[in-house]
Amino acid sequence: MSAPAGVVFDTDVLVGASLHDVGTWRRWPSIPPISPSRYADCLGIVGDPFIDDWALWLSFGLLELAASDLADPSRHGWDHRMVERYVQRLVEVATDSGGGILTAHKVLGPKAPDRVREVWGTAVGAKAVLVVSDDDRTHRHSPWPVTKGGYAPYGTHAVRADLFRTRVDAARRVR
Repeated sequence: MSAPAGVVFDTDVLVGASLHDVGTWRRWPSIPPISPSRYADCLGIVGDPFIDDWALWLSFGLLELAASDLADPSRHGWDHRMVERYVQRLVEVATDSGGGILTAHKVLGPKAPDRVREVWGTAVGAKAVLVVSDDDRTHRHSPWPVTKGGYAPYGTHAVRADLFRTRVDAARRVR
């Protein structure tokens, strides 16, 4: 069997998935079928112990950004211990999937937002096939040129969370 394809989730996916099964995060949905939560489904895809088609890659910076969002009182207001447990769970999912944690490469200039630079730097460092993000800025700042059809002829492609989960769902159903 071939190695799983690398994927990087933007912080919107990581934070959104945290709202599913809050406190334990032992079980994200197994795909198929898809669930009402697109972000939880994305974690379920890479966290499925029986299917190893995707490897989640994270960076220290992505984990730090997700943790700060979760701890921010104006957003989620999680206490420090809960944030630590969730970040540890993400690390477990990444390493169990065949991915891991790395230091992001520097690939975008200073005009790109920090989050976007971190996502694309992680993708380049991991040689990931896909970036999953619902943030328009991540799609706009791709370090690869976008063609008329919307896809770069090479490099890492960015897709929205709903597209990722529905395509994986369809591919797994035909197995």
